[in-house]
Amino acid sequence: MYEGENFEEAVENLLFDLNSLASGSVDSTLDQNGDDPRSITIHVEEPEGPDYYIEGKEGDRFFYIKCYYNLVIDIANTLGRDQIRDKREASSYQYSDNDLFIYLPSEVTLVDEQTEEIWNKDGQSKNGEESTDEPDDDTELEDVKVWRKRIAAALDIVNGVSDKEEQEIIFNLVDIFSNVPVKFRVNSAANGGLTGLEVRERIFPYEESFNIKSLDESIVRTRIPANMGMLFFQYIYDVNIRQDEDGTIAENPAERPNFPN
Repeated sequence: MYEGENFEEAVENLLFDLNSLASGSVDSTLDQNGDDPRSITIHVEEPEGPDYYIEGKEGDRFFYIKCYYNLVIDIANTLGRDQIRDKREASSYQYSDNDLFIYLPSEVTLVDEQTEEIWNKDGQSKNGEESTDEPDDDTELEDVKVWRKRIAAALDIVNGVSDKEEQEIIFNLVDIFSNVPVKFRVNSAANGGLTGLEVRERIFPYEESFNIKSLDESIVRTRIPANMGMLFFQYIYDVNIRQDEDGTIAENPAERPNFPN
């Protein structure tokens, strides 16, 4: 078991090295629930390529370096209003609040600590009854309404891919990751559609041989295949975010021919 000062020292050393290696911001969150072992999540936001996380739990001999790719948000960011309307009108899928909320982007979640409460007040409450309460911030409620529709339409798209096409996508991802020393997992929605990717590698910060060089090598080994997997998903689903001159998402971005009808 690696507890107490060992865990704190490992986290401190990781943060020190990451601040030297990272080109972007480094943020950390330390969690502890009651008598449970403490856990750390370090988020490194890079200006180019995928962000990555370092996650560890007190008592474990290793930490994880992880990269995540969220295909649903990538697709949602490209959809114009007409496309959202058309996808929703043609869809036979129904989604619960929980199905949608897990994809809510962090920039929307961080608008206010009560976002989840506001989400549940928009339309129906958690028990399925109509909600008569309204949040104080109309702008925030509008953000959540827009994202509800965007995420639902994006899920319509990933759920509309046939089983055969999904098998081909997974086969190609296996081929991409077959020659790299990392683990990967393809994530899926409740209805079975592919929703993204997780890539991870173990690091051992308690070992005497562990240093900033071995940390950097592990980060590179994780981020490069994660970037390849992300680019493959973006190619297959033809994800290219088109923005207007003022930086906002275009109302009707160009149709993406690789998407299922």
